[in-house]
Formats: sequence, structure tokens, C-alpha cells
Amino acid sequence: MDRLEKEVHDLEERIKVVEMDTDIMDKKIGKEELEQMSRNKIEILKQISCFENEQENKKREINELVEGVLKLELEEEKFWLEINEYEQELYQLEEKKSIYDKNIQNLESEISRLNEINVLNDIFKIAAFDEVGTINGLKMGKLKNEGNVSKNF
Repeated sequence: MDRLEKEVHDLEERIKVVEMDTDIMDKKIGKEELEQMSRNKIEILKQISCFENEQENKKREINELVEGVLKLELEEEKFWLEINEYEQELYQLEEKKSIYDKNIQNLESEISRLNEINVLNDIFKIAAFDEVGTINGLKMGKLKNEGNVSKNF
């Protein structure tokens, strides 16, 4: 305990010495130095005020930029949703187009098959023998050894 009391006593004495030194320094500092320090203090306070104003402006600017970024993120999200909808619609249209193309191809093959069919050949049996032709058994024309071919009705 004595040791602590001694340390406390030593510290109290050091504090007294420092206080005396500061009193001596205060007396040494002249009136001009005090005025210069006062002017410096005012200048520093002005600079601090300017920096605080600049800091507020920067904070406002940051807030505006953050709001702008948030708006752009919303617009980007809407943009991608629209792109997805467009791609879905495009995919559906491409599917329909391929179905229609297949139908057209089938119809074109059916048309060409039908164009190859001669309906008259199926309805009328037409044949030719020498110079005499027959349509469903009806002979028309001349035979070499006969005169006129009779018409069978």
C-alpha cells in the first residue's frame, strides 16, 4: 500500500510541475501570438464549416446516385421480364410456324399427287387401235378393210 501512496504522491507532484510550466508558458505567449492563434482558430473553423458543407453535398449526391441505381435496377428487372416474355412468345410463334410449314408441305405433296391423277382416264376408258379409237367401247374412225365404222349407240 505504501508503494501505491508513493506513486500517487509522485504523480501529484508531477501534475503541480506541469501546471506551473503551463502557467509560465501562458505568460510567455504574447498578445500578438494569442491574436494570431485566434485568427488561425477562426480560419480553421471556416475550413471546417466548408468541409462540413462539402460533406453534406457529397452525402446528397451519394443518395441521388443510390436512388438512380435503384431505379436502374428496377428498369433492368422489367427489361429482363419483357425479354423473357418476348422469347416465350417467339418460341410459341416458331412452334406454330413449324406446324404450319409441315401442314403446307403435306398439302403440297397432296396437291402434286392429285395433279398426277387424270380424272378422265378413270371415267372414260379411251383406247386406240390403228386408226380406230374407242371411248367406253364406242368405236370412232376407219378400219383399213372396212369403210366407215358404225356408230354404236
